[in-house]
Amino acid sequence: MTGRLDDLYRSSSSHASIRMEVRTSDFSRTIEIESWSVGDDLALMVIRAPAREAGTATLRTEEGLWNYAPRADRLMRIPPALLSDSWMGSHFSNDDLMRESELDDDYGTVLDWHQEGDARFLRATMTPHADAAVVYTSVVQLLEPDTWLPIRVDYYDDNEIVRRMHFSNVKALGDRSLPSVLELVPSDKPTELTRVVYEEMEFDIEIDGNLFTPRGLRRASRKR
Repeated sequence: MTGRLDDLYRSSSSHASIRMEVRTSDFSRTIEIESWSVGDDLALMVIRAPAREAGTATLRTEEGLWNYAPRADRLMRIPPALLSDSWMGSHFSNDDLMRESELDDDYGTVLDWHQEGDARFLRATMTPHADAAVVYTSVVQLLEPDTWLPIRVDYYDDNEIVRRMHFSNVKALGDRSLPSVLELVPSDKPTELTRVVYEEMEFDIEIDGNLFTPRGLRRASRKR
């Protein structure tokens, strides 16, 4: 169950075109991203727009998370102390990108039915194992009962929801039908959000492993 949720937007490999919209009390911005992944540990995200940030990249490997600044041609490792910081001004953190907490490894899951108005959902309540180094005390997912696609995810700290993720606009992405829009809303700032739109996606494709190296990153960063 949790392994299936872990793998929803990834596979043995993936390639995607993504639009990320960030809305805060101070600013709004839209970023276009190209991403690649292989397995659970290798991922590369390159910003394609706006022009002033084009080529900026984030690389994830088994050894950690790295940011690349193309103007200075600098590849900088993100230290553990900064994993909780925002990624590109969004409501996602570096730790979200690192995905250090794997649902299948770190959480136990209880399934039951949940009613909201006339709608009935499958509810997956996940609580961390005693030895799991995770941020949230529980994660609760509402799933469409026929497809098991996520509708909403609530992240708890003790008994309080600290952020909520909404999933919508199911469409064909590669060979799968998936929610193409994800909206993350922090509970302490309910008028803010980060919206991720998967515009195109393909799975189980051949990707050169050299892409996830400093040289491969720089080559992908220069592509226009």
